[in-house]
Amino acid sequence: MGDLRGTDERWSADDLAAMYVFGSLELEDARELERRLAEGDEELAEAVCAFTESAAMLALAEAPAPPDPGLRQRVLDRIAENSLSSKPDPAWNLVRIHEGPWRDTGLPGVRFKELHRDADTGQATFLLKMRPGASYPAHRHRKTEQCLVLEGDVGWDEVRFYAGDFTCFPQESLHPKVQTTNGTLLLIIGATEVDFIHASL
Repeated sequence: MGDLRGTDERWSADDLAAMYVFGSLELEDARELERRLAEGDEELAEAVCAFTESAAMLALAEAPAPPDPGLRQRVLDRIAENSLSSKPDPAWNLVRIHEGPWRDTGLPGVRFKELHRDADTGQATFLLKMRPGASYPAHRHRKTEQCLVLEGDVGWDEVRFYAGDFTCFPQESLHPKVQTTNGTLLLIIGATEVDFIHASL
């Protein structure tokens, strides 16, 4: 037979054929065995053929067992328990994309929607939407503010940010006048929306 990578020299054609048919040969060994088959190794070919037939007969020897009658319902019940369509836990703060009112800031073309507010820390998570050409005056951050650009463009002076860009301003930092050219949607985590909107220098 000769050597196959990683195989024992004492293995017979039957041994190798069985391992090949039942998928227990390493990939390189299987390729080497196939090379030998292609070169006309009759002893190996007969052994592979015999084990292939045996494997086919084993697969048909026993009729498949029917599933437990209650299995389907148990699976469906488990899916329902874990589905997002099931009733949310009352402790969750779940805001669907079309839920929650957009409120005016008092600035032309600038609105916000609150997603979450922590009454203990005064920190809020909200969306800020600015129409094309809208601007927001310079302001001072009462708390650390994190901002992720979800859509459009926004910036100040010569600095521009686009969808996927993130900024973080420390507490009491001064934020220059904010402007957008094509409109923007921002996700902001910082002071409550009232503090953010009415922050002053």
